[in-house]
Amino acid sequence: MSFPGLNPENLPEPVRQLFQNIDPGALVQMAAAMDPQAVMDFLNNTLGALRQSMKPEEAAAFDQVLQSLMLAMQGQKK
Repeated sequence: MSFPGLNPENLPEPVRQLFQNIDPGALVQMAAAMDPQAVMDFLNNTLGALRQSMKPEEAAAFDQVLQSLMLAMQGQKK
């Protein structure tokens, strides 16, 4: 899975491994079945502790990934 403008090498190792294991087809199915705002709320709550342990540049890259995910999900709803 790729996110335009995002260098995966800038992400911390646990996040990098997480995104390497994502099946894009499964993500598309999930996006079609869920409310984008509910997914974003879930991700923000679940990954809040992880974000706090990141360096500022890592957190910025991670937020970029989440924003790209949200945009992709919104595109699926149209």
